[in-house]
This record gives sequence, C-alpha cells and structure tokens, in this order.
Amino acid sequence: MTEALLLFGWSPEVALSMPARRFFALLREGRKQAREKEAARDVAACDIASIALGDGKYYEEIRKVFLNRAMGDDKPRGGMDPTDPKTVELIESMTLAASRLRQ
Repeated sequence: MTEALLLFGWSPEVALSMPARRFFALLREGRKQAREKEAARDVAACDIASIALGDGKYYEEIRKVFLNRAMGDDKPRGGMDPTDPKTVELIESMTLAASRLRQ
C-alpha cells in the first residue's frame, strides 16, 4: 500500500476506502506508467551519452529532439526514427567516427 501512496500521493484513508479491485487496477497502471517514464529517461540518457561519438550533425539532430521535448512540441519517443534516411546517415557517420577513435 505504501507504494500506491507514493505513486499517487494518496492518504491511507483514501487507499483503504476504495474497493480492492479498483485499488489494484490503479496500482498496476501506476507501476506501468512509472516504468515507461523511467525507460524514456534511460533512453534519453543513452541518446545524450552517444553525442560524444557523433559529429556535429548528430549533435544538432539530438539537440532538436530534446529541444522539441522541452518546448512540448514533440512527444518523447525515445530518440530518432530508425527508418528515417537521415538517421541511417548519422549512425553511419557516428560509427565511422568511433572506429577512427579506436585506431
């Protein structure tokens, strides 16, 4: 029950007064949303960490993604669209840059 109190900010009285079926359905949904939020944060951290491997174009593309998220113009999608030809080009250039660093 303490997890539900933390997830939703409910008082113990509110949690105890609702039917068990509703309580557990809301708890399950709250856990799901918390996992999705944490996963989106982790994907964003991976995108940010990968900036150092890319070139200037990659940096600008990732910056646009996060700028759009900050302005509310774009839903967090977890990074760039892998089917977009620009993304393929950026990943190829990033891979080449990383291979040059290893040599």
